[in-house]
Amino acid sequence: MTLRDCKLGNDVILQTVGGTPDCRRRLLEWGFLRGVRIRPIALGPAGGVIVALGDARVAIDARTAGTLIVEHPQ
Repeated sequence: MTLRDCKLGNDVILQTVGGTPDCRRRLLEWGFLRGVRIRPIALGPAGGVIVALGDARVAIDARTAGTLIVEHPQ
């Protein structure tokens, strides 16, 4: 499932960072690494997602959120 498909407030584990090379590089620099736990906490007006990543809050646009493959923790 993608980050766009997640329910708000539920932790998920990042499996794949997709998108353009520049977008992937930026996300990796911000700490969006395979295996990291993130929590979608709010939706933006244009379909983006605000996620909690550790103590940080990061806004991800809808297209990028659709390229982040996640799964529920086991």
